[in-house]
Amino acid sequence: MLSFSDTEVALSMRYNRELSNTVSHAQAIVDSKNGSIDALRAALKSVLAELEDERALRHAAEMRLDRVNRLLDTPLN
Repeated sequence: MLSFSDTEVALSMRYNRELSNTVSHAQAIVDSKNGSIDALRAALKSVLAELEDERALRHAAEMRLDRVNRLLDTPLN
C-alpha cells in the first residue's frame, strides 16, 4: 500500500499552487504580448494603407508631370 506523510502532501499542494500561479503569470505575460502585437499589426496596417495612398498620389502627379512635359516639348507652330 502506498502512503504519503502529511509533509509530502503539504509539499505537493504547495508545489501545485506555485505551479498554478507561475502558469497564470506566464499566461498574463503572453496575453499582454499578444495585445501589443495586435496593436502593432493594426498600426502597421494603417501605415501601409497610408503608404499606398501616397503611392497613388505620387503616380497621379508623375502622370500629370509627364503630360505637362509633353506639352512643353510640343512645337507651337
